Amino acid sequence: MPPAGDESGMDADRKAQGRLALAAVLLAVLAWSASVLLGDFAQDDRKAIHENPVVTGSLPPAEAFRRDYWHHVGDAGHYRPLTTLSLRLDHAVHGEDAWGYHLTNVLLHALVVGVLAFVLLRVPGAGRGAFLGLMVFAVHPVLADSVAWISGRSSMISALGGALALAAVVGLRRMPTILLGVTLGLLVGLLGKEDAIVFVPPVLVLAALRARRLAVACAFSVVSALGVYLVLRAGALGAWLPSAPHAPLADVPFFERLLFAGRGLLESVRLALFPFAFPPTYRAAPGFLASAPPAAWAALGWLPWLALTAGGTWAFVRGRAAGRAALALTGASCALAALSLLPTLQWIPAGVVFAPRFLYLPLLFGVAATGAVVKRLPSILPGVLIVVLVIGAWIRCGVYTDVESYNRAILDHVPRDAAAFNNLGLALEDQEHFDAAVTAWKSALKVRPGYSRAWSNLGRMALRRGDLEDATRCFRRAAAVGRRNADARVNLGSVLLRRKRYAEAADAFEEATHIAPGMPAAWRGLGHALWKGGDLDGARRALRKALSLAPDDEQTKRLLRQVRAASR
Repeated sequence: MPPAGDESGMDADRKAQGRLALAAVLLAVLAWSASVLLGDFAQDDRKAIHENPVVTGSLPPAEAFRRDYWHHVGDAGHYRPLTTLSLRLDHAVHGEDAWGYHLTNVLLHALVVGVLAFVLLRVPGAGRGAFLGLMVFAVHPVLADSVAWISGRSSMISALGGALALAAVVGLRRMPTILLGVTLGLLVGLLGKEDAIVFVPPVLVLAALRARRLAVACAFSVVSALGVYLVLRAGALGAWLPSAPHAPLADVPFFERLLFAGRGLLESVRLALFPFAFPPTYRAAPGFLASAPPAAWAALGWLPWLALTAGGTWAFVRGRAAGRAALALTGASCALAALSLLPTLQWIPAGVVFAPRFLYLPLLFGVAATGAVVKRLPSILPGVLIVVLVIGAWIRCGVYTDVESYNRAILDHVPRDAAAFNNLGLALEDQEHFDAAVTAWKSALKVRPGYSRAWSNLGRMALRRGDLEDATRCFRRAAAVGRRNADARVNLGSVLLRRKRYAEAADAFEEATHIAPGMPAAWRGLGHALWKGGDLDGARRALRKALSLAPDDEQTKRLLRQVRAASR
């Protein structure tokens, strides 16, 4: 039995760690409360929320498990039903009030921090430094892409599910409850976002450290969770593995994709160390999509990744062999932080080449390694660092205040980003600054003359002016250059309907249904055009399809009643 003084010291350490854990949770709320106070819907939040019939309640909750996350506007290869359902719950409670959605994001992040603190309190070697690292994670400004942006919450749901699986391994006692916790935790993470797969290695390692028999049993839990996820995904999307149908690097050879990944790794290191002055999206940033980066740049990114992976693994093994729990934990933290980037490194072409939200899980796994560095700073500097990061997080929330702020932040870093000009125009249109919106769309076309969405938006402005001829010209141009732009074809069909060119309108709407089979507006427009063209049976079929996708759409219901009346 250890001396009473030792027990007292252990209790004091545990209490100190508990206070630091609570401080980390409170900091997580403080750092991101600006998003609750100031934030509106940014970037594609409205498409994800107000245009999704599963989120708005037009379709039953189970439909989230049967479709792509973006099925209502065009499949993107994303299977994230729990993210959809979390937005549905927010919509039921908060409706059009963005602050409630932001509040949910802040609470999700605080829960991730809290569950990770629970895990650290039960992991050997997690001293004061690990909890300082947790504080850094809680307020790191680069996490704004996940916390301050409503649509970024999928990263936190995947992290929360994975963290709950870790908590089950270290915090529960009975084998059945541990296995149930691991299975459900991993499944929740995977159904939030597919990158929760990176929690499998730490779950199995922690289980093995506790008991070999537990590790074997947990392996069956892992297989069970993965099996359920893959079956659900295959049933909904027709594919077992994650994929992005229109990935930017889909036609790029594997080796060249690794060069892009190396550039992304280099940017990951920069953002982890200096999380200031970076664009919210890298789609047009130099070195990512403009051209393949030189091999030297790629090597600069891959070298630290290899060093963290190999060095961390060595430190973990060495620490275990020498009975140095703190060294083993730091090593595991380095290796897991590096390995958690693997799903984002373009082994399979992803929908984006790099994004700040890719760093949510690496920074989470890097908590102990970060703490090992922070605790060696002079006594006052850790506190100063936390204050600077909190201020940085508050400032970063401003990027996600609304669509205009988001796209102006992009243009500050990439002045020739056509997509940012286009989205800025949409924001200005919402504010009824129509001339400024047209200027923004024309700026987008100066950068990229064949930009379909900008042509489509100019067409809508022509339609607003009543210039049907110019609107038709713009929409035709948008459809011609935008092979996957379903909106352009819906807009073209709508203006052709107004011009009583029903056969052409039906063709445009039908093309839209092939591009985005889950878009209610395309099917509704097709039904309208077929009705006006005299095809009542085809009109009924199309309108029934539209109603199955959006059962509460009054315009579709009215059209269907008119078609039925005309059939009598």
